[in-house]
Amino acid sequence: MEEETNQIMNAAIQVVPLEKSAAAMEIIDRSIEIIQQSGMNYSVSAFETNVDGSWGEIMSLLTNLRNQLKKEAVEDALINVKFQISNGKSVVGQDKTRKFK
Repeated sequence: MEEETNQIMNAAIQVVPLEKSAAAMEIIDRSIEIIQQSGMNYSVSAFETNVDGSWGEIMSLLTNLRNQLKKEAVEDALINVKFQISNGKSVVGQDKTRKFK
């Protein structure tokens, strides 16, 4: 059985700036850039970005996203996260969607 800290899990991350401005899309774009720079496998969709990584990697990524929002002085934002965690095995997003491609 894999160590829990090394298990790969699938997470969906959505950054939602609550500001009503043209800058909202720029904030989302920079958030996606941070995800791209994380080194984790990822897939961008219209509403969220899916990533595959260990618990520690995903928590570090969420911290980086939060820090970027603070650095940009974003007044209000939501970071929505969904995880699929499997007991004893890794979960990779591509395995769940391969049959539809």
